[in-house]
Amino acid sequence: MGNVIWIVYVGIVAAVCVIVLAVVAIGMRGRGRDRVPAETTTFLEKAAEHLNGEAPPPEKLVEAFEKIPVPHHDKHPGPNPQAAK
Repeated sequence: MGNVIWIVYVGIVAAVCVIVLAVVAIGMRGRGRDRVPAETTTFLEKAAEHLNGEAPPPEKLVEAFEKIPVPHHDKHPGPNPQAAK
């Protein structure tokens, strides 16, 4: 069972590496840009812009984060500045 988990872990790491290399090689106007379909280069270029912070975040992502409730810290207030005196 431990070998299977290790193989899955290595597979996930390898997939992330391939994706990062694709974004760098194609999405950032790299050398591989002329070898892949136009839709792929456009997609990877947009991904590179988002990763670099050059593009606004996708609306769906913003909506998803807005739905997350903000916890209130009523039970555990922060440090009391007067207690240090």
